[in-house]
Order: sequence, then structure tokens, then C-alpha cells
Amino acid sequence: MRRALSMLAEDLKEKARHYYGKDDGRALLKTLATDGTSAMVL
Repeated sequence: MRRALSMLAEDLKEKARHYYGKDDGRALLKTLATDGTSAMVL
């Protein structure tokens, strides 16, 4: 379970870097909110 959560977190960071050029908290929240990522996670 820990490995899966770690992989999920790294995937979100990579997606944020791809879309917004950074992976800070704000970019991660924008990533979760804008393209349905949060629906896939839940």
C-alpha cells in the first residue's frame, strides 16, 4: 500500500511539472482540480 501511494504521489508531481512547470503544493492542487485526476484517485 505504501508503494502504491508513493507512486501516486510521484505521478501527480510529474503531471504538475508537465502542465505547470513546477511541483509545489499549489501546482499539485491545480492538477487535482482541473483534469479529473481527483476523480481517478478517489
